[in-house]
Amino acid sequence: MLYEKLMSDNKIIAHHKELLKAKKNLESRIEIANYSTLPEELEVLANDKSKDVRYEIAINPYTPAKLLEKLSGDRIANVREGVTRNTNVPISLLDMLAIDKDADVRAATAKSSRTTASALKKLAVDQDYGVSLDGMRVDGGVRGLTARNPNTPTSALEKLATDEEDCVRKQAARNPSMPSLVLAKLSTDESSNMRYAVAENPNTPVHILEKLSTDENKNIRSNIAENSNTSVHILDKLSTDKDESVRQAIASNPNTPVLTLEKMVFDNDKNVKQYGLAENPNISAFALENLAADEDEEVRSSTARNPNTPTSALENLAADEDEEVRSSTAINPNTPISILEKFALEEDSTLWQSLANNPNTPISILEKFALEEDIWIRRNTAGNPNTPVYLLDKWSSDEDESIRIALAQNSNLPINIFEKLLLDEEQDVRFWLAINPYTPLSILKKLSIDKNARVRSGALENLSKLELASKI
Repeated sequence: MLYEKLMSDNKIIAHHKELLKAKKNLESRIEIANYSTLPEELEVLANDKSKDVRYEIAINPYTPAKLLEKLSGDRIANVREGVTRNTNVPISLLDMLAIDKDADVRAATAKSSRTTASALKKLAVDQDYGVSLDGMRVDGGVRGLTARNPNTPTSALEKLATDEEDCVRKQAARNPSMPSLVLAKLSTDESSNMRYAVAENPNTPVHILEKLSTDENKNIRSNIAENSNTSVHILDKLSTDKDESVRQAIASNPNTPVLTLEKMVFDNDKNVKQYGLAENPNISAFALENLAADEDEEVRSSTARNPNTPTSALENLAADEDEEVRSSTAINPNTPISILEKFALEEDSTLWQSLANNPNTPISILEKFALEEDIWIRRNTAGNPNTPVYLLDKWSSDEDESIRIALAQNSNLPINIFEKLLLDEEQDVRFWLAINPYTPLSILKKLSIDKNARVRSGALENLSKLELASKI
């Protein structure tokens, strides 16, 4: 594995041991425990006197199994709870923690995606009643969290669907693994909370959703409008619902038919158009043309940001009297170059900030922005993939850290700039470089042994993604 190869250098390991000794205060130890990838550091901190440090070690995905086993017997319940949240926790430890004396630990085990079916069956009959808020249980306790877990066996879910506690049954009704016959029964429950949960379930059958689409409760109808399983017929019907929140949900749903969306352009509610139609990825050019001429400036602004807005509409929006509308047009990657050039002639810092963010802004304009005093204009220009190399090189040693951070996020840096930023004294610059998906493998390998634990963690995670992508 790449990790073992990178950690094989004894000099590097010795360096990090010395670094660990130098970190005397609690805050520093917590930070190292959170981001460390070195077994030596993790082992030392697993024995730390602070429960907060041990908790960070418990949830750290690089903590070895033997240390997790030790922490699973920690005297502090919160540390044991942390073990259940570790993405690499051994299944055997979860089986043990499922019968922990502390209810919070058992609840955390019930939420884990790695908990076994046998353990979930035990947790489904747990006697914990959960957290109370003003006399009301809000999470259903261990049983409620078990009911929410999609890996809970069908037999246990069926039992939880008849639980004496409404909050437990509600979680069961939301579970995508719940059998359709049980969902059908819960959909007729007198409790609106139960029907609401069924309407939210992505696997609720179409015929049940159709029945719930006429429910008197607007929140239930809104859930139907958002549900990916709702039929085209019902989506069209709900597009004229009396409640604007339901119509907004229909306008946002990518499954709503194009013709339905076009009819909704004439809806009287601003939110339906601004947050629904204008942001829907499947809306037609015809509908966007109409929204671009809407009387409300916020609707026009949302339309101007939609990458599917046709050129003719963008040309009109570019001449809009509202500054926000024009700024939204300036950032749209499909806005014609001729319009971007006109924007560059205006003395408007807000407009120029958006223009500096547009990946299609001409180099001549970006060169002009590089001389601006406005820090946001220069930051956005530093992060623009179209910015010329000589400016990137200049900014790699800029005294303003935020400029170098923006540069570290740029998707089009030459290798020599990566190498300069690799040596940056500010850990935040190196961190953003470490998580940049375009950072070369050779740079990531060096960042994975950085003196800062957060930088190392970011680089190793990035390396893991690259390794996974190479196998696809």
